[in-house]
Amino acid sequence: MGSKRKRPQGEARPTNALEWENCHSLDAMVYGCLTAQTSTRKLGLFAIACCRQIWHLLRDKRAIRAVDLSERAADGDRRSSGWLERDDWMASREGWSYDEQVLWSAAKYAAQADTRSGALRAAFQVRWARSMLEPEREEDEESQQCNLLRDIMGNPFAPLLEDPGWAQAHSIDVAPLALSIYNERRFSDLPALADAMIGSGCRDEAMIEHCRRPGEHARGCWLIDTILGRHEGAVVLFDYLLPTHLRLRRDRRARD
Repeated sequence: MGSKRKRPQGEARPTNALEWENCHSLDAMVYGCLTAQTSTRKLGLFAIACCRQIWHLLRDKRAIRAVDLSERAADGDRRSSGWLERDDWMASREGWSYDEQVLWSAAKYAAQADTRSGALRAAFQVRWARSMLEPEREEDEESQQCNLLRDIMGNPFAPLLEDPGWAQAHSIDVAPLALSIYNERRFSDLPALADAMIGSGCRDEAMIEHCRRPGEHARGCWLIDTILGRHEGAVVLFDYLLPTHLRLRRDRRARD
């Protein structure tokens, strides 16, 4: 039971790094800054991260399993992808309460999201479930989702790496710790990753600050993806929004 979403009208989209970091409109960030070519993996992991915000409310084991398998499939687990195709998790829900239907819909949209509209639909369904079951926490939900989007996509108006030399030569030194944090969801250990990065010579303030920033982190985190060589340039901006010096830098790297 989802609600159809329309492209927002009249919402200001971020046009620079500071506005992106302070934006609280998920629609404006997604439709204003991401093109249809944005990584399906990143969009799917964002939708799943939103769903995990209400994980404690989910009761249907089939839906929980579907979200888990979708997350694994997004990270390349082919067995999970096969199980999803065979699993009858969308079987009859006759006799379910309205609340159960709302929660199931949140899981369904999260498990299936691979486009901008799909990711937004999943995020909206999570907010709807929150408003139904935990109305006292509804007000901050979209802001938390914006933070998750920033964690996964990075900042499209700033260079991905301020110290690319370190990333090329030394990221392998901290990769085992980064992979362990990622696989075990030990995102509270990101400050320890920052210490390890500094110890290996990293001077990239944005990466170190991201590790030490409080708040939500999720699988697909741009920093861990970068260290592990997984970051896919997920934020694909309309060229007229990208500052000239960043556009030239991007084009130069593409030629190299």
